[in-house]
Amino acid sequence: MLPLLATILGIGLVLFIHETGHYVAARMAGVRVEVFSIGMGPRIFGWKWRGCDFRISLVPFGAYVRMAGEEMTREALPDELGAQPPRWRFFIFAGGILMNFLFALLLIPALFRIGVPFYAPVAGQIEAGGPAWQAGMEQGDRILSVNGKPTYGFLNFMSTVALSEAGQPLNLEVEGREGSRRSLVLEPKYDKVQGFRRAGVNPPLESRLELQVEEESPAWEAGLRQGDQLISLEGVALETAFEADHMLAFGLLSGTPIRLGLESPEGDTREVVLHPQLLPEAPPAVGIHLWQNRVEEIRSGPLKGHLQEGDWILEAGDQPVARRDQLLAACLIAGGLPPLKIFRQGQEILLPARSDIDARQVASDLWLKSHEELRVGVTPGGPAALAGFRHGDQILRVDDRIVHELVEVAKIVRSKEEEEVRFTLLHPGEEEPVQITVQPKSSPRIDLPVNLFYREEIVRRDNMVDALWLGLSEANRMVHEVFLTLNRMITGQVDRKNIGGILTIGQVTYQRANKGLVPLLFFLAMISIHLGVLNLLPIPALDGGHLLFVIIEKLRGRPLSERTQGWFNLVGVVAVLGLILFTLWQDIRRLME
Repeated sequence: MLPLLATILGIGLVLFIHETGHYVAARMAGVRVEVFSIGMGPRIFGWKWRGCDFRISLVPFGAYVRMAGEEMTREALPDELGAQPPRWRFFIFAGGILMNFLFALLLIPALFRIGVPFYAPVAGQIEAGGPAWQAGMEQGDRILSVNGKPTYGFLNFMSTVALSEAGQPLNLEVEGREGSRRSLVLEPKYDKVQGFRRAGVNPPLESRLELQVEEESPAWEAGLRQGDQLISLEGVALETAFEADHMLAFGLLSGTPIRLGLESPEGDTREVVLHPQLLPEAPPAVGIHLWQNRVEEIRSGPLKGHLQEGDWILEAGDQPVARRDQLLAACLIAGGLPPLKIFRQGQEILLPARSDIDARQVASDLWLKSHEELRVGVTPGGPAALAGFRHGDQILRVDDRIVHELVEVAKIVRSKEEEEVRFTLLHPGEEEPVQITVQPKSSPRIDLPVNLFYREEIVRRDNMVDALWLGLSEANRMVHEVFLTLNRMITGQVDRKNIGGILTIGQVTYQRANKGLVPLLFFLAMISIHLGVLNLLPIPALDGGHLLFVIIEKLRGRPLSERTQGWFNLVGVVAVLGLILFTLWQDIRRLME
């Protein structure tokens, strides 16, 4: 209840500050203010003071100040807007924008004096083959600066990447886990699904993982309890985010029992074996997954003489390898690179274990990719395995339909509900296709209710001058980012689907309110800057449009005709309403997804 109230009050505060700017400027100019409303539509309640009706209105979107003489049908009186010279009208229309900037410029340095939490600017899991991997970034690297500008939050880094100019690489300075610094050149890549450029690196996770266990759930029945900390998995201590990332991915997707090391809130440790369970919401499936075990590239290091590009990694130790997380988990469990069974140039080869190559080196240097043809791995004990599927099978057809991607297979399986599905396959090393019929069913899954938290750091300046300087720099970055975002959307470098409206603002404000007062206030300062910048745009019916009319009047020596202003304002209103509807639709679409 408190976060919801804080959300409503927070958004209301930003609107109140903007309209207060108009109100104060109008009073300074001697203009009578008739209404000061938070919200739109019918008046719910309020009070009158100095001739102004201060009110709360029914529709909680927006706010406005109505000044005497805004719509003139006669000669203006001295205390009306139309009677004021251009310089005062410019000041009145700019008052809300100035107040938005002033609010942020005062608040942000004060918050840095207290301490603002940011996601740590540290590389989490890195997508093999992605821009960060190609640049030489490693998990655990601390990002110190981008193009010479200090980076103190991971989201700042992500924004810089997303809004970067096409074809322009970014110069990064990073600090490795051992403390050495190095320079990297990152070339962001446009992601069609996300609609912006990405680096292929995730924020860092906290290494300690807390369980959220409901009574009588499968996890509860297995012996897990609310507040337990997951400290090891399959005997591998989860000491850093690296182990947590890769062992969790392996454990959740393995389809086999996994051994957990737990620590209770009281500090007691114990081991629990968690078995796959048939979950009520699990849809029918056949138990296959994309085979992503072909060596696409080896970046550097001792792996380069051990593996070759084009190798298929079939097994690590005694475990089949269909995905990168399975290989990394095998390395973590073995304490080094275990014996590998690979397929190279038409024959299977057994490579010896290498104790000098650890999981971090494998993650850093090895890029595994899916095959050009549709090859799949098989979940042990699943419908496909029981029907005769083998690891590495190539799917040619499903019910006589040629398929090229696993998503096509999934659609066919779902459309048939629980009817049998006929697959035409090519087993590895064989030339004659075979047909196998599979009965889809809901497959048991590992239910490990773990809370994943991104690692946070407090950015604080003990010296008020330093806090002021950092605050002003951050405010300047926010202003620049808004203009850059608009530019990238207009030029198509950022997809317009990423624009957010009042629902997104409310959702994010609620999330910040849940995290505490400082994160909430910092976000409100950012929203205040965004509101100020957007109102600077020369759009008729907004503050920027009014400012444009005043500038034109000053240059011409006389105002535009009321007819011309009316047409411009009509176009502006239609454009603003269209933008509101578009952003509302995008908000709803995101919520539905």
